[in-house]
Amino acid sequence: MTLWFEGDGEIECTIEQVKDAYANHGEHFVAVVSLLPGLTSVELLDQGSDSVTIRTNEGLMKRTSIAKRIEAERVAVEFDEEYRAGSRVTVTSHYRDEFTTSGSGVKHRLLISDVEAPGLLGFFYKRFGASKMGKTHLAASKTRLSTSVDWPDRRPRYVVACVRARHQVTGWPSPLTLSSFRSPASARYRGLVTALHVASTSRSISSDLSWTPAATSRTATPNESA
Repeated sequence: MTLWFEGDGEIECTIEQVKDAYANHGEHFVAVVSLLPGLTSVELLDQGSDSVTIRTNEGLMKRTSIAKRIEAERVAVEFDEEYRAGSRVTVTSHYRDEFTTSGSGVKHRLLISDVEAPGLLGFFYKRFGASKMGKTHLAASKTRLSTSVDWPDRRPRYVVACVRARHQVTGWPSPLTLSSFRSPASARYRGLVTALHVASTSRSISSDLSWTPAATSRTATPNESA
């Protein structure tokens, strides 16, 4: 194994939240990848028990040999990645994410190894890209999992999509807040959120991240409450 990047960070969440996130690794990977700089569209094309295929505005990302090790106070996930960024460059690498319970939440350790990228662009990527790529992946995972901020906060179009998906599909009455989308009961809406993310138009969102839809005659049942 040739180590390319190694780093760690603290996340304000519980190890149970990490386990919940990786229960559906395709959904989790799409959410994390969508938070990486420069990506304006992210779509899950295919998901298997140990693989995912994701399309971004840059190209096609394939993650294979996904292996998860779940323990009481620790989660370890590793996979091989092939990212074909159009006709410019294809990067292959191996990722390992380790999450362990710490006093303040969860410690996230990321290792990226065996990076291969042909051509001149690949040379510069391998030579100078390790720190930037590693740190942005750590930051994206932190945003996704952190309890201190709703993860769609960093993506205005995700916020709009959340609001539209929940209001249009359910007709739920006010108030509508993004925190509702982090509850297990709202998991069935996340596919719509991902799909709408691509189609939604960019707009500013109020700082309190809440929205009150127009009055509706439909009343949510207790089982639908998020």
